[in-house]
Amino acid sequence: MGKQGTTPDTAISSVSFRALSLVLLALFIVPVASAFEWHGRVKDSGTNQLLANVSINVSIMVQDQVTESWNATSNDTGDFIVNITTENQVYKVNMIYRGDGENVSRVGPLLPEFPQDVFVPNCGGPSCFGGDLNGSTFSLVNASSVYVTAYTGGGTAQNFSLVIMDKKLGYPTHMYINQEQWNFNLSLPTSRTYTLIVMNFNQNIPPRVYDILSSNLSAMTGGAIYYDLNLTTIPFVVSGYLTTVGNTSAPTFKGLAANMWVDGMVPPAQDIPQALGSTDSIDSATGFYNFTLIGPGVDYMLFAYGNDTAGQFAGYQNVSVSANTQMN
Repeated sequence: MGKQGTTPDTAISSVSFRALSLVLLALFIVPVASAFEWHGRVKDSGTNQLLANVSINVSIMVQDQVTESWNATSNDTGDFIVNITTENQVYKVNMIYRGDGENVSRVGPLLPEFPQDVFVPNCGGPSCFGGDLNGSTFSLVNASSVYVTAYTGGGTAQNFSLVIMDKKLGYPTHMYINQEQWNFNLSLPTSRTYTLIVMNFNQNIPPRVYDILSSNLSAMTGGAIYYDLNLTTIPFVVSGYLTTVGNTSAPTFKGLAANMWVDGMVPPAQDIPQALGSTDSIDSATGFYNFTLIGPGVDYMLFAYGNDTAGQFAGYQNVSVSANTQMN
């Protein structure tokens, strides 16, 4: 007997039915939004007591702006679970304990941003890796709330950007370069000393640097410290004569540059307001210079250079001005 064939219409209907079944099955199996859980435990670093009611926040930040965030609260045994609904990003963690008061009394470690593989194991290959923070116990340390506001001449409120640097380790614990606000509310461990840097590049307000001392924070554990900063900007004229040492012939003074000096660092020139004004000048023969610096409370590094018949020479000087100044 010959083999019975399948009519084309029957074949197409069979294939279409199987395809439709697969699509419907996929809709039921694949969730609308991917998610992963990160869990851990929190305790007091001093007493080792497990802490309830600790606020845990996990966020995604793009150019200093929070684009998404997820929150959880620790239970009576100090355990927490954060359900994160956006995968394959870099995440920032904050842990805050207020106790019975309004101000922060404990904070978790000031961690850098981490990728997802640090929070949960990646088991996509033959073996799992990562997940170092998953199931970890975090010790919360004493902290104070720090409130920062600013103003300009006449007491007018001024918005600003902010950076907090750990003074000993030299890395930023809080960075809001691209986020200008009218006030900042920060939570800082009391055991560290910090550098507070405020500025507003869009309005040509240069960086000002202030110290936040551990001794002051410790005195206000569970309390608050308030900074209301004067960001008034005034141009000051600096003038004088450059001199040289050790030259064997008359020097030729080639130039004088002023770079802002922020907490021991010179930022890239494109990231700071122009320091020098239109009246800047230097006499190549006498070394007399005349230029404008922004102040008060702004630190600069001055760099002068030139040459004589024997070779090149250069020198530098740190300066901060609060009035028109003559400096030789």
